[in-house]
Amino acid sequence: MKKLISPKMQLLVLIIFVSILTIYKITNHNNITYLSLGDGYSRGINSYGIEEYGYSDYLKDRLEEKNKLKLYTKNFSENNKSIKMLYNDIINNKKINSNNQYFYLKEQLQEADIITLQVGLNDLKYEIMVEENINYEKVEDIIEKIKKEYNTLIKEIKRYYKKDLYVIGYPINYLESYYTSIGVRKLNNYLRNNKEITYIPIDYLENNKDKYFSNPNSNYPNREGYLELANNIYKIYSK
Repeated sequence: MKKLISPKMQLLVLIIFVSILTIYKITNHNNITYLSLGDGYSRGINSYGIEEYGYSDYLKDRLEEKNKLKLYTKNFSENNKSIKMLYNDIINNKKINSNNQYFYLKEQLQEADIITLQVGLNDLKYEIMVEENINYEKVEDIIEKIKKEYNTLIKEIKRYYKKDLYVIGYPINYLESYYTSIGVRKLNNYLRNNKEITYIPIDYLENNKDKYFSNPNSNYPNREGYLELANNIYKIYSK
């Protein structure tokens, strides 16, 4: 005849299990791999065109402060990166050499616990630049093309990465032409309403240009702007 476990024993087992789980969560440090993908924003290009400290670097610092960071890289990002270029990097399993160690993109996607992505502005500006007699309708066509390429990119990333994908929009700065500004707003709206990603808004950068853009002739924010963006990403991630 089988002996039944008493309620007291069941409670004791539950308490032990919860205690072990709590201790694991408290002591399980340095276990997060963070991968930053995208263009010059992801690289941390500053208001004067120099690579400096970007939002991914500040986010890395926050994770280190919390004793959570195992590995961080932004080396798959490039200043001129487009959606299609990043897609091809994944398809071709691009490799980089960092401190005499090779990293392959597909493996990094699989191992990542956090991925931030910011890409699409180069695509938009190029398409508008080469389009003759640009008008509102042609901007609509360009955005539809970018949306299709973006959907393909997201689908490819999610073949390897199953967690939340944090995608950052773009602020409209002093430089933007009328049609580029329209395109950026439409690009941000597409990202904001995309249920496959977690959108990171950037309205506060755009609404505080004098504070966050040191150079009115640049599309890139200053360190203070990148820090504010990193804090916002961490806040959304922490939830």
